[in-house]
Amino acid sequence: WAYGFNGLNVFYRHLLFGSLSPEAALIRERLCDYGRDRAVRDAVNRTGATYVLLLDKGVSLEDGDWLWQVDQRAMNLWRGVRGVDDDTPGFTIVLSHGDKMRLYRIDQG
Repeated sequence: WAYGFNGLNVFYRHLLFGSLSPEAALIRERLCDYGRDRAVRDAVNRTGATYVLLLDKGVSLEDGDWLWQVDQRAMNLWRGVRGVDDDTPGFTIVLSHGDKMRLYRIDQG
């Protein structure tokens, strides 16, 4: 929504992954390992990403209001991004709202 409605420069702009780089899959699946995995850090650095925005942190498939394309398989594809939390090494909380929304700065590494 941030890209389509507000024009925010975001990395994942589409629901389909076929045209994305190999870095995109690595980040999507293993971003939570950023603090301890050089391959993930290198992939993030190549994208120029500096922040991670989570709007529905920890919300289950059953409890959330998701796009129709989102199912358990789709949730699993995002395990690396969904795995980032307040205690994940390599990320600093910049802004939070309740338990579900977080803006993290990616620490340079």
